[in-house]
Amino acid sequence: MRKTTATRPDLGPDVASEADEMIRLIAACRKMRRAERRRVARRASPELRTALAEVEYAIALERSPGAMAAILTDGREM
Repeated sequence: MRKTTATRPDLGPDVASEADEMIRLIAACRKMRRAERRRVARRASPELRTALAEVEYAIALERSPGAMAAILTDGREM
């Protein structure tokens, strides 16, 4: 039986660079407390704020359904 390996499609330098930036952003956000992440988001550009919202959503999904509900409802639901 012959083994095959999956190859990553060529995404181009722009997409690959954007993906690397998102990975670094997620890693940095994971180290911050929620209040600190909110302060950063308030001062961020609209584009960065959108990326931070995606990161916040990803972090909440990984933690628990309750954490996700709290993020989506701004703390009104747990």
